[in-house]
Amino acid sequence: MNLIYNRKKTNAFKALEEAIEHGGIQAVGHRMRKPGERVNWPEVSKLVEVEYLEPRQDGPRGGKRYHATHEGKLAYKEAMSLLLETNHE
Repeated sequence: MNLIYNRKKTNAFKALEEAIEHGGIQAVGHRMRKPGERVNWPEVSKLVEVEYLEPRQDGPRGGKRYHATHEGKLAYKEAMSLLLETNHE
C-alpha cells in the first residue's frame, strides 16, 4: 500500500471514530456497539454498511431503541466517501 492510500484510510477512520462519539455504531452482520465503545478497525474495513445511532426510548420489552444522529450521518457520509476514493485508486 502506498502512503496516499494509508493517509486516506486513516482520515476515513478518524471520521468514523468522530461519528461514534455522537452515538453508537451498528454494522450489518455484527452486534450493536454501545456509544463510545472502541472499534476494531480491521473489522470496520470489512463492513458492508454502518449506521450511527443514539438511544431514543425503551422498547416494548425494555430494550433500547435507536435512531441515527445527525452528526453521525454526516460523519458516516464523509467516511464512506473517503473509503470509496481509497478503493478506486
